[in-house]
Amino acid sequence: MATPDSSVEPITGAGVGPPNKSVIITLRRASPGRAECGPRSTAEECDIVTDKWEVAEGTGWISLPGFGRIDPRRDNESGGRQYFTAMTDDGGFAQAYGSDVTGGPETWHFEFDRAFWLEGRSSSLEVEISLLEGGRYAVKFREGERPASAAGGW
Repeated sequence: MATPDSSVEPITGAGVGPPNKSVIITLRRASPGRAECGPRSTAEECDIVTDKWEVAEGTGWISLPGFGRIDPRRDNESGGRQYFTAMTDDGGFAQAYGSDVTGGPETWHFEFDRAFWLEGRSSSLEVEISLLEGGRYAVKFREGERPASAAGGW
């Protein structure tokens, strides 16, 4: 059995699995533990990374809390190419990876509604950009680690 690292907290689930058996559910913490976090706490109360997507909408620079910001845009209203520039909280340019992103290292071409990865110095996001009415953008994102097989950009 692998030795857990300090970012993993085992929680015994009650009423889960076969009768008279306990199940260990491993959750990865996004930040150091908080005093009020316990075995019966929810993921949100404990600030635990989940598969839940967050969505930010707008035009121009759109904030991605905990990562930085992104500026999606198009060549023209009737089509053309889609671009974005992404900055990390520390002021650097984020790198993009995926089969549907090209360009870089500052400005990248992308396809609407196709997931790709943004990486900064200390974190990584899976991102998907959609076009909304009125030229606004929806940026769907979640924390994670880029799969080793993801390629694109450079």
